[in-house]
Amino acid sequence: MQSVGEVMAIGRTFPESLQKGMRSLENGRLGLNADPAEEALDDLDDDALLAAAAIATPARISQLEVLLRRGVPLEPGDEATRVDPWFLDQILAISEERLTGPVSLPSVEGCPAWVAGTGDGPSSSASPMPS
Repeated sequence: MQSVGEVMAIGRTFPESLQKGMRSLENGRLGLNADPAEEALDDLDDDALLAAAAIATPARISQLEVLLRRGVPLEPGDEATRVDPWFLDQILAISEERLTGPVSLPSVEGCPAWVAGTGDGPSSSASPMPS
């Protein structure tokens, strides 16, 4: 399922599709900013990462993300890797999510009971489906 069309079909935005596509590679990785294996790239210096990212491998996106997170300018990354700046901007947007901290789920406080899942509301009076 590494086809761009198939990956785009599973997300509404490019970052969402990229994350889902990375998880679908079935290599045990969780996607950008969600994978403990990314910490291994933190030990490499910028030059080593640029050299590694110049070669198209499955790890390339993670290598680019680390470079962008470190603030390496896009121009050297673009020249070394031949990756379009638009894609680098999308990877950077995913990387910047790391800086915002943990994501909190919306509260159901103030919602109708049927939204909050208390069982009181339109769906609770419906009869169960026949089996």
